[in-house]
Amino acid sequence: MAAASPAPARAAELTAVDAELPLRAPALGQPLADARPRFEIGLPASRGEALVYLDGVDVTASARRQGDQLTLQPPQPLAQGTHELTLVVTDPEGATTRAWRFAVDLAGRGGLQGFVNGGLSASAQSSIASGGATDRVTGSSTLALTAGAKAGRWEASLSGHGGWFPDAPSPTVTAGGFLWALERDQDSLTLGDVSASGTGYVAPGLSRRGLLLSLRHLDSTLQAFQLASRPVQGNDLGLSYSSWSDQLLGASLVSGLPGGMQLQASYVQGRQSSGSSFATASIDGPSEGRAAGLALSGTLLGASVALEGAISDHDADTRDGTPAVKDRAGALRLGRAFGPINLSGQYEWVGPGFESIGNPGATRDRRQFGLSSSTSLGPVSLSASGGRGNDNVGGDPARPVITNLSGGASVGLALAGWPSLNVSYVRGLIGAERVPAGVEPVDRVSDAASASLAWARGGYSASLAANQSWLTDRRAGGAGSTSTGLSLALSARPVTALTISPTGSRSVTESAGVTRTTDLATLSLAATLWPKVLTLAGQGSWAKVAASDGSAGSEQLAGVLRLGWELHRLLGRLADHGTAVLGASGRWSRVQQTGPAPSSSSTWGAFVTLDLYAPIQLGHAGGGGRGSDGGRVGAASTAAAAVAAEALAGSPPHRIIGTTRAGPLTFRRVELTFRDGRGEALTARGGVLRARARVSYAGTGALQARWLVDGRPVEDVSLALLDGDELVVETASDATLATFEPGRHLVSLELLLPAPPPGFQAPELTYVVTADQAAPAPAPGGRP
Repeated sequence: MAAASPAPARAAELTAVDAELPLRAPALGQPLADARPRFEIGLPASRGEALVYLDGVDVTASARRQGDQLTLQPPQPLAQGTHELTLVVTDPEGATTRAWRFAVDLAGRGGLQGFVNGGLSASAQSSIASGGATDRVTGSSTLALTAGAKAGRWEASLSGHGGWFPDAPSPTVTAGGFLWALERDQDSLTLGDVSASGTGYVAPGLSRRGLLLSLRHLDSTLQAFQLASRPVQGNDLGLSYSSWSDQLLGASLVSGLPGGMQLQASYVQGRQSSGSSFATASIDGPSEGRAAGLALSGTLLGASVALEGAISDHDADTRDGTPAVKDRAGALRLGRAFGPINLSGQYEWVGPGFESIGNPGATRDRRQFGLSSSTSLGPVSLSASGGRGNDNVGGDPARPVITNLSGGASVGLALAGWPSLNVSYVRGLIGAERVPAGVEPVDRVSDAASASLAWARGGYSASLAANQSWLTDRRAGGAGSTSTGLSLALSARPVTALTISPTGSRSVTESAGVTRTTDLATLSLAATLWPKVLTLAGQGSWAKVAASDGSAGSEQLAGVLRLGWELHRLLGRLADHGTAVLGASGRWSRVQQTGPAPSSSSTWGAFVTLDLYAPIQLGHAGGGGRGSDGGRVGAASTAAAAVAAEALAGSPPHRIIGTTRAGPLTFRRVELTFRDGRGEALTARGGVLRARARVSYAGTGALQARWLVDGRPVEDVSLALLDGDELVVETASDATLATFEPGRHLVSLELLLPAPPPGFQAPELTYVVTADQAAPAPAPGGRP
């Protein structure tokens, strides 16, 4: 947080109003019965400096920014009447602001106020499908509620959602996320889908089912937690006190220091019976251990400083009879701006036995350092980086010491009225410094080049990206592999009532004389045929995989189309109290396998549905605001989301500097989550969801994968993994996870190349679309 600054004279003097900075809590539909309400504002970690004003007074020093959220509790009680809260965010492009007016009504403050908020969604469906017709009407329903009571500075609430799905594919009653919270000012005790955080090596972000105590005093926050060590579905509490298997215990303390520095300490211990779960596929076995870490960050002498150290005592496989291993890890990161030039450097050392039960999938055994720089010269941006890393830091004489020298540069050009251009090139040299007898030496060169164009004007946008990578084995006379990728994404909104989003991609990999080609084309459609009454939405895809030696081959055509008639719009005042939508949907799919075991199959179905939604709001709206955000139940801020967002912001989804394992590309772990770090989500019809995959791997090679929604390919992933140990890849488009069709949907990431190890089952995410319509984004300058 910055030092106190003069209040802005008028909001109109600021350069822009940003609708992407939402007020998550409290709800401002009615006066607040709290003299010191807790405000929660969405603020992505990638955004710039933030200033907060309350009634024109700078209260930035009382605000706290963590993850993707800024929280504020007024330093002094507010008087009865109307007040204004203003947020100003300064980015390189200029200042943006949001302002909210609210009223405080302290009459009856000492009394008990109850509230119930949420909605009930129900659907009735009749269908015919390939293989037979149904002569009965089926149905499903979902319920999302936040109920509680508030008295003075105390608030207790319970948030949750659940559903009944009679044909999914068998009758299912499921509970989604839930959160019970007891709060007093900024202190809270929560049970359910909580988000705990620790230092980067120990527990960078834990969005899990469990119990979390959070206490704040002045500039310090203490968290103590018991969590399930892996994601938990449905109504399972996730906690056990008779068996400590699959349990984590831990604590984290964050404290501000004089001079703007921040100190964080964390500890975690626990067990995990398997590395796999419904949202995670892993080759890891049962493990247990403990880890502790200490981190110091902030600005010192004009430079940004981040220093972190950790120790662990970990048994990676409790079945093999070997004892737990003690080891350590540490990192130092520095950054400094010299005029328009930004310089940064890092050094990291992670022992071969270091591992944290709270940070599964993190790769150990590495030592690396690197330097990077960036600058902007008008419309031109330049960046460069380089580094050196090696594994076998423990000096095992039976293993080689593999060393990697890497470097890269990128150039960006953005001229007003022209497409923006970005070109990058990366080269890595991988070799063995010491080779024990009987071990093959390593001498490889990896190169990767990429270029992208992006253009947007009015209701139209387009992006074109191409990449080429080469892996050359100099010991084998230059033999190796190549990977080429090309993707095109378009979005057209010729009129307000029509949006068309076609995408296409091709990736080609050549290795060992075999060429493997993956093609994918998708089309998303949203149209308003009769304003506020009749809508049409759909998503279709065509995917083809072929190998020159016939070892793999498939072709799939799939799609879904929905016509919705919003009956409530024709029923006058009913539109203010719920929605009623008559829908007609069709699904189809055709799959042809052309590999060693050729086959062909096709399915289709037609559905007529009646979807009803009734909002629920009784009593006071509640001041805590820890309920659902767009239907997702849980704490509004997650450290996991912040870490992943940082990994994705403006950089390729793999690190240039990482471990230097020189073998073929292999997968160790794949974990899928939504942006809030969880494996389940509830969203209104027309809402926006993003899924992300966190992939732990070793080796070098080409990755080919594709996102699937209900078995339909919807997005292609093609990356050259030159070195490193982990990548984070996110669905690239808001239209990828279709939310126009109410009901339950499954998301998965299908790994095509290299083939996953035997028994490596693709994990899945579940999201439920309710029948209510998502609220439109607020207009610039409008109220949140």
